[in-house]
Amino acid sequence: MADFVHPQFLVETDWLEQNLSNPDIVVLDCTVHLRTQANGPYTVVPGREDYEKGHIKGAQFCDVSRDVSDTSQKLNFMLPKADEFAASLRRFGISNKTRVVTYSTANPWWATRVWWLLRAFGHDNAAVLNGGWQKWAKEARLSETGPSPTRSAGTFSVQFTR
Repeated sequence: MADFVHPQFLVETDWLEQNLSNPDIVVLDCTVHLRTQANGPYTVVPGREDYEKGHIKGAQFCDVSRDVSDTSQKLNFMLPKADEFAASLRRFGISNKTRVVTYSTANPWWATRVWWLLRAFGHDNAAVLNGGWQKWAKEARLSETGPSPTRSAGTFSVQFTR
């Protein structure tokens, strides 16, 4: 990644696998599917089913449409209120010094969406997994099935420094 202007915003699969046991790293599967309907717009389908069939060992499922979006709005995926976003991150075990790695199975934009939200709320210690789940699975790296692991609550607080 020497040619990438900001290599700190991507992590490679080998680095992540070597660091999965680090308690200061939280991995979030941010998969969402947009299913088109014959009579109109799309339906939002969280990727929890995909996640439970297989995910990066120790990763947690982040429902982008609910966990990190303002569900009181008519439109999907609206920016959440700062206190609601912080509460969601704390539930994932995230604190202000936690390294957060995001990925998705279908489209990279969901992982980058959560990465952007983290940065928008002042958490710069975040990166997207280069190649996402597709690359991870192709390389036969550590994975597991089933629900999200339980983590102790984090202490994340929003930091508006810009």
